[in-house]
Amino acid sequence: MGIGDFMSMKGLAGSAISSIQQSVESAASQRNAQSEELERKQRLVAAEEQRIADIVRTMPITSGPNLEGYRIVRYAGYVSGDEVATIPRTLFLRSMKNDAVNDTIKQVRNVAIRELKEAAANLDCNAVIGLDFDYITLDSGTENVTETKIVLTANGTAVEIVPIS
Repeated sequence: MGIGDFMSMKGLAGSAISSIQQSVESAASQRNAQSEELERKQRLVAAEEQRIADIVRTMPITSGPNLEGYRIVRYAGYVSGDEVATIPRTLFLRSMKNDAVNDTIKQVRNVAIRELKEAAANLDCNAVIGLDFDYITLDSGTENVTETKIVLTANGTAVEIVPIS
């Protein structure tokens, strides 16, 4: 093997190394672009979640057909929120005036209302009218039942309202 062959091999090796370096740099650049895109999407999701949370926090709801002082400009349709709670059967049968049962029902109702408002906000609405609650109790109907499940659904109509001037 002569000096010319050696120089030729050295040139090929240098070219291969350069090609590998370019591939690595290209892959790193793609990863950076993908990472930036992922971060952008995460920021968008966080902003949308915050927008929904802000709407939900201040959204008026009523069991009536309208809200005093506001005009309904758009009806988006039916929305609901659901929640289930499990209560030990012994507590449930003792008395509905039991604080533990009442606290559980309040928590379930609050979750259902929050889901109802989130559903309305996802339809770009800022209020819910015609609010109604449906409660269902479930158990297996056998003698060995140890718990009762309470299913609560909050129903209403999502609307967009504006103040009456």
